[in-house]
Amino acid sequence: MDVVSVGTPVREFIFSQCFDPSLATTLTNKFGISDFLDRSFRKLSTGETRKVMLIRSLSRKPDLLIFYEPFDGLDANSLYILYEYLDCLFDKVAMVMVLNQFDEIPRFITHFSYMEKGELVLKVNRADEDVFSELYHLIHLKNTDFDIPLADLHNPPPQLDPIYPLVRLKNVKNQYGESIVSEGLNWTIEPGQHWQLSGPNGSGKTGILSLITGNHPQCYVNDIFFGGLNVVMGKVSGKSKSILDMFPLRCIGNIVSDVVAKV
Repeated sequence: MDVVSVGTPVREFIFSQCFDPSLATTLTNKFGISDFLDRSFRKLSTGETRKVMLIRSLSRKPDLLIFYEPFDGLDANSLYILYEYLDCLFDKVAMVMVLNQFDEIPRFITHFSYMEKGELVLKVNRADEDVFSELYHLIHLKNTDFDIPLADLHNPPPQLDPIYPLVRLKNVKNQYGESIVSEGLNWTIEPGQHWQLSGPNGSGKTGILSLITGNHPQCYVNDIFFGGLNVVMGKVSGKSKSILDMFPLRCIGNIVSDVVAKV
């Protein structure tokens, strides 16, 4: 008999090697993930995954915590909870944080270093205000002084018809097994509009955007209208096409935080 693995449940992922179950339980409640401890870890959203990894590491009572972009992907409430907890923890556990955004640096950080081409170019004590200011300006210049590549004039993206909306989602449903993330969702994006999509971790933001870009397996079974192409049940204008034909990906500039941080 074939067995389909549903993956490691969140509960096991957190508590299997936990040195402080009480702390882990407290953090799961604070971060709002206690309701899906029995869900498969691989079915979590980006923000939910971040929170589970944080809880798992913090509840192991380490002597040294190493964070890589710990605040990336967290909603506003989770950011506040994490900042607050780390602020109470800094005098008990040594921490090293890799951060690309200067304004995300917690107030309890005592020392800074800047690395370039495999070398630590600067090592700064936060109490040294002059050197700290020098580091701030150096990072600012490094993050703003870059060239944007020119468009490929010989291979331009296809032109979309301006009389149609850029994107129209009609009664969209996003479901994983028995878990329904979104249902009956309608959204139209017109040319010239600029939208901000916000919401707590696990609310379905990444899933909806993945449907628009064609990077979601359920884009085949939803009614998605893109720049004159109506995608319904894996067909465009009545003819079956590949996913690359259905979703004109060359018309979409898809920018995510991981890419921005590496520019």
